[in-house]
Amino acid sequence: MHLHSMKCVSIIVDQHYAEPLTLALRKLNIKGFTFHTVYGEGEHGVRTDDSHGNVKIEVITDIDTADDILHLLRSTEFSHAPLIMYVADVKTYRHGKFVAG
Repeated sequence: MHLHSMKCVSIIVDQHYAEPLTLALRKLNIKGFTFHTVYGEGEHGVRTDDSHGNVKIEVITDIDTADDILHLLRSTEFSHAPLIMYVADVKTYRHGKFVAG
């Protein structure tokens, strides 16, 4: 089986930023992303229910698009949003499902 090296970009953000963030991601020609409702405790207090929860948005993409996402988060209205972003190396089986043609 041939696996392709990709990046998994994870963004954890207050749920109120989810819609504008996904609209901005679509403008980067991203083929898709996954949402998770997440809870936890950190710098901004305890997030324990849907009304004060966070979402985790995951995008599997190539390195160039991962860099574009980082640039988006640093240079737009999201630059001061309470969010966490991290990138992990992943291997995918169906490369074409993740990279815009």
